[in-house]
Amino acid sequence: MKLHGINEMKLPTDRIRRVFIFTFIFGILAHGSMMTNTILWHDGLHFARRVKAGSAIALGRWMRAILAYVVSKAFGGNNLGMPLLYGMVSIFFIAASALVIIRIFDIKNGLMQAAVCGLMVSLPVVTSTLFYMYTAPYYFLGLFLSTAAVLIARECGGVKGFVLATLCVSFTLGIYQAYLAVAVSLFVMTLIFDIINDRYPGLPSFFRSAFYALGICVLGFAAYMVVWKVLMRVLGLSAANYQDISALGSKGIATYLEGIRAAYARFFLIFDRKSENLYPMGLRWVQVVILALSAVLSVWIVVLRFRKDRLQGVALVLLIALLPLCFNLVYMIGAKSVHTVMLYGQCMLYVYLVCVVGYLAGQGGKTGVSCRRVVAAVLLLMVAMNIYFDNGCYMKAEMTLQQTINNMTVLTARIKSLDGYRDEMPVCIAIRGKQDATVTQDGEMQDFIIAPLGHLIPHSDNGALRNIKNTLAQWCGFSPKYVSEGKLEHPEVLDDMPDYPDAGSVRIVDDTVVVRM
Repeated sequence: MKLHGINEMKLPTDRIRRVFIFTFIFGILAHGSMMTNTILWHDGLHFARRVKAGSAIALGRWMRAILAYVVSKAFGGNNLGMPLLYGMVSIFFIAASALVIIRIFDIKNGLMQAAVCGLMVSLPVVTSTLFYMYTAPYYFLGLFLSTAAVLIARECGGVKGFVLATLCVSFTLGIYQAYLAVAVSLFVMTLIFDIINDRYPGLPSFFRSAFYALGICVLGFAAYMVVWKVLMRVLGLSAANYQDISALGSKGIATYLEGIRAAYARFFLIFDRKSENLYPMGLRWVQVVILALSAVLSVWIVVLRFRKDRLQGVALVLLIALLPLCFNLVYMIGAKSVHTVMLYGQCMLYVYLVCVVGYLAGQGGKTGVSCRRVVAAVLLLMVAMNIYFDNGCYMKAEMTLQQTINNMTVLTARIKSLDGYRDEMPVCIAIRGKQDATVTQDGEMQDFIIAPLGHLIPHSDNGALRNIKNTLAQWCGFSPKYVSEGKLEHPEVLDDMPDYPDAGSVRIVDDTVVVRM
């Protein structure tokens, strides 16, 4: 079977051209700074030269591991996170995803197309993802596959559409689990707009479509888990405990109920700093306006539907009530602590608003058309503010990175200038003390905080030590042999040392360079 309401006509060439032009213009305005500078950060610094397939598989991202392996083999063993190339490929996949969404909902208005493209490419989630440039193209391929699953289900239908869409969902999960929220949101939204466009002759046809979509998502998840478990057993790996990945699919009902509560709470409590900083500065007020418009227009379409068919009106209310959970599905499916990269599903709220106002404008009358203009203005304002925020994040990252390089260069110089230093000496860096009090604080740029730029992802001392070593290696060209505190002959010497950069915080002890930070 095909889902109802499929438009069989060929996608107009001018629409394809328009979508790609909009997305690349907004994308370059938002992320051009990142694409023309090598801003290596956090995991991006750690995986600057190669991506380890085993670590990706342990995180459940087996399809990403396969893709990275293929790319590595195709280019002679290299898999570099090159900013311009990978940035442009990422924007291409976002543009392709926007085109699929515009196709699914047949969005014809130029302003609304611009708003969809602009929001999809400027959302802070994209900014956060591009800080992990080495994996960004794979993630946005996952975004494209999540949208393609819905399009294939609707336009192919039957067994063929079911199988292909299921594979897309499985591959999406295998690239990055959080993008399941996009597919689920789009499936629910297609049911909503098929109802209000009178594409179901009765409830049986509605339920067939709903269970068809549900089956794709459930079997896609099952296929993903089967492949993951098989690969883990064949390769002798164990699931990583990062973000409770090791417990994915096996949590108790109470945990999932708490996830549902968190999904709704995070959707509405946008003034809470725990909203993962998707709405910094004035964007919070714009988001309030968007939520208010979405609520008012949703009530409008529900009232119109109840006047025609009460049962379908009830179904419409239930589906709309599900949307916040769909947008924030990541809270339910496994993440222990959610950060910005995981929240692309929230972008589907803007797609929903565009579709609602498009439907109302299509019903005729000046009110619907005026409403569409207001919504377009609000959404394009959000695009502009996103672009400003994105550029501020990149500016802050460049400044902070340069400060870090300078500090690590000074550390390298202090180590090498120690009396009696030899280059074969091992180095022990112990993370014990307080931060250097002379480090410049970012008071003027404190609103530009986004994972991993800032403090939204908690880091252990081991994580900080990894970043220090990677900075010394990648930016300062200093890669000595490192030893841990436990390998020191007299580890108690650390107790009497001052914190870096004070005099005596870098010294040679038992033929080992010891640094207390």
